Amino acid sequence: MISCRLSTVLGARRLSQARLARVTGIHRDIIRRLYYDEWTMIRRVVLDRLCQALQVPVDELLVWHEEEHGPDNLHEPAGRTP
Repeated sequence: MISCRLSTVLGARRLSQARLARVTGIHRDIIRRLYYDEWTMIRRVVLDRLCQALQVPVDELLVWHEEEHGPDNLHEPAGRTP
């Protein structure tokens, strides 16, 4: 599962969602969904604007976490059935 850490990044910088929206030109609703990690997809241009404005690499905003009950592991040896 991929989660967005925008709330953590903004909190560390003491920036508001409204200020980020003004600086980046990204709609406040998009910022809100990312802030509360309620997003389903993100456009490349949005991600680029966020990284530029906040001066952070992508992996500081988006983090992958292994799910406990996720899909089968794709790296199991061939011929084995779960």
